[in-house]
Amino acid sequence: MFNYDPAHQLIGYIVRHGETDLNAQNRWRGWDNPELNEDGVRAAGAVARYLSFEKIGRLVSSDFLRAQQTAEIIMDLACVECQYVAYDPNLRSWAIGSKFSGKEKTPELLAEFKGYTDNPERVIEPDGESLTQMRARNDVIFQYLAVPYKGLPTVVICHTSNVT
Repeated sequence: MFNYDPAHQLIGYIVRHGETDLNAQNRWRGWDNPELNEDGVRAAGAVARYLSFEKIGRLVSSDFLRAQQTAEIIMDLACVECQYVAYDPNLRSWAIGSKFSGKEKTPELLAEFKGYTDNPERVIEPDGESLTQMRARNDVIFQYLAVPYKGLPTVVICHTSNVT
């Protein structure tokens, strides 16, 4: 029988996806769905090589392409017990709507965006969500980490907004 003791066992890793061209251009991604660029593929490979020294129970990823690609690189290079990636839309980044997605992070837009982080109940209109809504959706991260698969660490692949 497996005795789970969180004080003495690594329960998981939270990994942010590799870089995209939108990252490199200092633009918000939100629910835009760009692929990894060359630097992002290299970075995902570096994470996979680091994780190759650890036996991983499972991989859980956002369903966005940049996270999926990162997960697939980790799956190919690391020792993963489950042999598949679970994709969960609850791990998506903050839905910042068309107001910010794809736009350059200018001082003016950063100041406007701060209004949403300072007031987490405020919904980004149109077609976005509040910071509180995103955080509630992302609570699933802790559920994955709290229950190890076969007693082994879980790797969760998500986005900057999930971990900040």
